[in-house]
Amino acid sequence: MDEMKEFIRIDPRSQVPKYSQIVAAIIDDVLRRKLKEGERIPSINDLSEQYDVSRDTVEKAYGLLRKKGVIESKKRRGFFIAKPSLKVRPKVLLMLNKFSDYELKVFNTLVTSLNKDVQVDFFVYHYDVDLFVNHILSCAGRYDYYLIMPHFKDHCLRHQSGNKKIDWVLNKIPREKIGFLDNLIPGWEGHWDAVVQDFKTDISAALKQTIEKLRKYKKIVLVFPDNLPYPYPEEIKTGFRKFCLDFQFDFEVVDVPHPAIEEGTAYVIIEEKDLVRINGLAKKRNIRPGNGIGIISYNDSPLKKMSGISVITTDVRQMGESGASLINSPDFNRATCKNPFHFIERESL
Repeated sequence: MDEMKEFIRIDPRSQVPKYSQIVAAIIDDVLRRKLKEGERIPSINDLSEQYDVSRDTVEKAYGLLRKKGVIESKKRRGFFIAKPSLKVRPKVLLMLNKFSDYELKVFNTLVTSLNKDVQVDFFVYHYDVDLFVNHILSCAGRYDYYLIMPHFKDHCLRHQSGNKKIDWVLNKIPREKIGFLDNLIPGWEGHWDAVVQDFKTDISAALKQTIEKLRKYKKIVLVFPDNLPYPYPEEIKTGFRKFCLDFQFDFEVVDVPHPAIEEGTAYVIIEEKDLVRINGLAKKRNIRPGNGIGIISYNDSPLKKMSGISVITTDVRQMGESGASLINSPDFNRATCKNPFHFIERESL
């Protein structure tokens, strides 16, 4: 019976009722194959004494597990893990920072790559720390896995990857139930499931791939918008500056494109609206992208492909498939995996 100490996890400080914690822990261990069909689990009295919880609490938990078909009782023998055919559907919560085209593509790939029996709910917290924290608290213990895209903003609308409040709430969830997509919370590096971008090195490495094309321009301008409801990681600016300094490019970082665009300038553009604006300004002056000016846009789309816009982009399909593999695999190898990042050259450069 002492072996159950490795499986049952009850946090007396948690807002989740203890019977729900027992149910979630046993279901989780069945899904992870730590508990197998036919394996005996502690009696109601044993579990009550071992964890200092009331018999009523354990009875309620075991009753729910029997209804779900997770356990079965055998007269005078005790409680056992039931046959897998009695159906336990893993439940996953995907916490999205926003729901743009990029997040939609990752979500669709993730869902189609998951095992068919996995149920996925998603919640969009709009970079809002309080909204994120409150939702995690409201659903703690209800999911078998929490997959999080951690992008937040402070009171000055600057990007944050995390803070103490977010650390506090995530520490209420067993670490083996947490995975990260796209970004990683500072201090959570190491033994965590994570498929992430490296915003600093990705832009530098991508621009290196087209360094000879960039040499034909006198200057490179990064259009990095500030004060947005959904701010971008500052590491993008850091990586851009490092690339330009390392390879001796004249460069500038601007919040919005200058009304008078400069010939001989290559623009690296993050926001779609800035791409439209620069294209419009170039058209007014009869300047053709790839000739008078260069354009590199963040993230690919069918329209950019049709329009001949060069892009730097993370591999969105790989992000979704790798996220699904974190959940599909019964044996979790704690690791942080960097998602591939590409430069795609087209006529605009």
